[in-house]
Amino acid sequence: MKVSYEKNELSQLLKDADDIVSADVENIKIDDFITEEFKLDKYEEKIVESALRFDNGQSNYSSVNFVANTGLVPYKKVQQCLMEVETRYCSFKEILRKLQRAKVSVKMLVRDMENLTDDLEIEMKKIDYDDLMYDITYWKRKLVHSKRELKVYIDTIKDIVGDSGNIEDYVKENPEEERKYWIARMTKQASMDIISYGRIGTGNMESILLMDERDQLETLNGSLKYAGLLNTAIGKINESLEGDFRQYLNLENLQMPRMALQTQLLEFNDKKEIKFSTDPETNEIII
Repeated sequence: MKVSYEKNELSQLLKDADDIVSADVENIKIDDFITEEFKLDKYEEKIVESALRFDNGQSNYSSVNFVANTGLVPYKKVQQCLMEVETRYCSFKEILRKLQRAKVSVKMLVRDMENLTDDLEIEMKKIDYDDLMYDITYWKRKLVHSKRELKVYIDTIKDIVGDSGNIEDYVKENPEEERKYWIARMTKQASMDIISYGRIGTGNMESILLMDERDQLETLNGSLKYAGLLNTAIGKINESLEGDFRQYLNLENLQMPRMALQTQLLEFNDKKEIKFSTDPETNEIII
């Protein structure tokens, strides 16, 4: 005797099983047995569904400031972004292929179940389907993350190069641009040593001494100058906050400070009138 089977029963985890590769994470639903097992109310279900849709990929802010900007100079920033674009492009294609295979696998699974007569085999196929839906949910989320990250690096390159810029200038190795980058990088690293320890560390000093003599002098001069300016800026900030610090001098009324960064910064800048900006031509910090 053939067991009756309804296709709709297999679609409860995904509204449109034929549109798996759409990467629409809004239609992801939690399993009914999860709701029953944990006795979730509607709000708790919403929390779990939000977790399944949550974009936990690398943030745009992080991509721009802590990845692209590590290049320091436009030439290297673009090259760093190009490497990130390649990585995300390959990741996007790999995830997309997984979803496309999943789409075919779902159809094959449904076809096989329609032709089964054994209850246990059907039950096992439903478990396979459940497992497949879990993978689909995961890869759909990752596809969305990969797509967003790919776009932010493309946009960052456009911001640096410009809509009419020649991207080929950044693909080929440019000895002079490489020289500028390494001077900038070693200048920054050496200045961080001076700020932190009062002198240039052995590792960075050894690297600087391997450079051309002209570049050594430029790097050392730049690191000392930058460290001095940064120390001055820190000193100014410290002076402007002295009044705020005095309230913590009395141990009887000591209370550990809590960080409310956004509010404090806005109040601090408006009240003290200490502003920071960046010169778009040189990327230098201006106080």
